[in-house]
Amino acid sequence: MEDFDIAKIKKYGIIAAIILVVALGLVALGVFVIAPKLQPKGGTVSTITESKLERILEISQLNTVEYTYNAVATIYNEDYTYIKYYVAYDGTVKAGIDFSKVDVSVDETTKTIFINLPDVEIMDVLVDAGSMEYIFPDEFMESETIAEEAYRLCNENLRMKAENEEKMYTMARKNAETAVSGLIKPWVKQVDEGYQIKIVWKNAASVTDASDRNGGDDSGE
Repeated sequence: MEDFDIAKIKKYGIIAAIILVVALGLVALGVFVIAPKLQPKGGTVSTITESKLERILEISQLNTVEYTYNAVATIYNEDYTYIKYYVAYDGTVKAGIDFSKVDVSVDETTKTIFINLPDVEIMDVLVDAGSMEYIFPDEFMESETIAEEAYRLCNENLRMKAENEEKMYTMARKNAETAVSGLIKPWVKQVDEGYQIKIVWKNAASVTDASDRNGGDDSGE
């Protein structure tokens, strides 16, 4: 195992990278797959209803951001009286929204569609076991049996870090709004361009006007 000191491991632990995984394919899905299936056939008149909008949003979950961590966990004894070892690891966190918790309402008077989104959740936490490297302040703590404990505690450490990473939540919310707009807007545009789309976060006093977001080609070309 490579030798490195505590100063190096602490520096290593603050490195974080963001990888956006918003599927722009969702926009294409809304334009080329969902919208044609829901648009009026023949001479029939289609209307914007909550049930039709809910059909468009029939996705179990959407991971809107993936965060990659290079982090360090400090492992203590049961009484937290001394440090057993440090372990550096690589890990990824996926965050997104649960579409089963999305509510849709339509105000026909003001011609407004409200998409009420649940807050972002951490969907998956995964530590790369092969990346784990240890430092033992006392050599007598080193043991071949610690791998299982270390892996479990690193996953807990990674989840804790992610839960406090406000930047990740902000990015995930922004990407969720873009994805939802990309699904809804193409169909709304074909049925009745007079409607505006408002995205509301249930647990926050935040309303986003998605009417002008790109959800397909608005150029007409």
